[in-house]
Amino acid sequence: MRARTVVSAAVLAAAASYAETSVVSRAFAACDVGINAGANNAFLLFIAMPVLWVAQTALVAGSAPLLSRLSPSRAVTTAATAALALAVLALVAYGFFFWAGLPLTDAVSCPGGHEPAWWPSWLPPAPQPYYA
Repeated sequence: MRARTVVSAAVLAAAASYAETSVVSRAFAACDVGINAGANNAFLLFIAMPVLWVAQTALVAGSAPLLSRLSPSRAVTTAATAALALAVLALVAYGFFFWAGLPLTDAVSCPGGHEPAWWPSWLPPAPQPYYA
């Protein structure tokens, strides 16, 4: 495994884990979920974000050498690695949103019920399966 592959995967995973935890933090803050904002953000910063970063880095960097055997063409290998990285990031984000408790069942002041008003309907999970 090349060092450049691991560094690229780590940078991509760091950006993705920051984005995932900041979305959940904004949802928690908008709906007054949890003890207080400090406790929620400490959990997200010191537990959730490092776990997401390590998991995504390992999944992307660990599979890149296998994809290099796919084709001798560098363009095909790069495209396959990029597609796999996007799929890994999307699946990990879905799992994290589901695990973090979205939709927010203990929301105190969510105007939309169990999601913030700005929560896009295409982001998982929507409240319809749970609160129909």
